[in-house]
Amino acid sequence: MRKGSGVAEGSDSSTMMKNFCVLVVEDDSYLRNLYRRLLNVFGFLNDFQMKVEMAANGKEAVDVLRGGVSSNLIIMDMDRSTNALEEIRELRALGVERNIIGYTSSTAEAPDQQKTFMEAGLNGWFQKPMTFEIITPFLSNLTNNN
Repeated sequence: MRKGSGVAEGSDSSTMMKNFCVLVVEDDSYLRNLYRRLLNVFGFLNDFQMKVEMAANGKEAVDVLRGGVSSNLIIMDMDRSTNALEEIRELRALGVERNIIGYTSSTAEAPDQQKTFMEAGLNGWFQKPMTFEIITPFLSNLTNNN
């Protein structure tokens, strides 16, 4: 074992990390890049090999999943289209069982919207912007269960 490292000599420390994949559905390219960085920082700080897949809309998300990507979590911007409810339902109809968390900028309609989206198949909900403080509890709960 290398002194102070906790890793046996000759072993590859990356194989000791847990793998975790998040699919982010966000139409704004700036926010997609920002969220990728935020999620990668979470992975780094928690010894996870964090893979972040991106989709600009629900159709792309379905294509990514049909292409064989196995994500642990889907995070969806619910403001990006009027079809967000249909997209959640389509993902669930395809047999997607992983957690789907939605976020929105709406505050006035939040309780009603939240109920509608949760009934459509969301597992969680938060208000924009996605920050490290907001996403950490969701990710910690999932990564501790994997």
